[in-house]
Amino acid sequence: MASKQTIAVLGSGWLGLPLSRKRVQQGDEVHLSTTTPVKFKGIIEAGCRPYLIKTEANKLPEGWDEFTHGVDWLVINIPPGLRSDPDKDLVAHFQAIAAHSKDNAYKIIYISSTSVFADTEEHHKVDEDMLAMDTNNSAIKQRSVEQLICHKPGCVVVRASGLIGDGRHPIHTLAGRTNLPNPDAPINLVTRDHVIKCIEQVLDGEFTEAVLHAVQPSALSRKRYYDLAAAERNLQPPTWNHDMPSKGKQVISRYY
Repeated sequence: MASKQTIAVLGSGWLGLPLSRKRVQQGDEVHLSTTTPVKFKGIIEAGCRPYLIKTEANKLPEGWDEFTHGVDWLVINIPPGLRSDPDKDLVAHFQAIAAHSKDNAYKIIYISSTSVFADTEEHHKVDEDMLAMDTNNSAIKQRSVEQLICHKPGCVVVRASGLIGDGRHPIHTLAGRTNLPNPDAPINLVTRDHVIKCIEQVLDGEFTEAVLHAVQPSALSRKRYYDLAAAERNLQPPTWNHDMPSKGKQVISRYY
């Protein structure tokens, strides 16, 4: 393991809090942000320093200098929010943060998504060397933020597939639904523990490339995987639309 580091983690939710807690246990100092003071107690109990940080378009968040003062790494781990607000100018929310990092020594890990790659009927394989070419609105914005933030040597984009673990699983939303698309497409999911492992490999200097895919490939199709997931939880399996071609992709990592 690398020597003790100071790490700022932007986002203290499902992934950010357990990541931060683990790094504190390993001897690092962690600055952990939240958008609400209600979370301060839990952050302090995890051994981290709490900071109230809210990102805004074209503006450096209040308290940002203090949050990032003396840190070796900044881990950006906040949901893009494009499903609820597809018109959101995602790049504008990170413009000032990216400019700030240019004048400071800390490196950045940006938690992105493998959704930057398009789904196709060929179910093509996509690894870290492939150029993300999806043309939908969300993918273009996410890719633009990747390029904006990770502009200097040492910065890393960790693209996570669908996140599962600690009670979180898509089957809870999909159970009982009808006429779902893409039954024969590959499944691309990853556990929270695996994503944390990927982030830690970057923090500890074990991974130095520009992009890392956090994924645990499966040979199962979407239909087979979710049928099994429903059976394991005594849930009603979804039904599928087999009339249209299944579109998807097989996300892989060159490093696992």
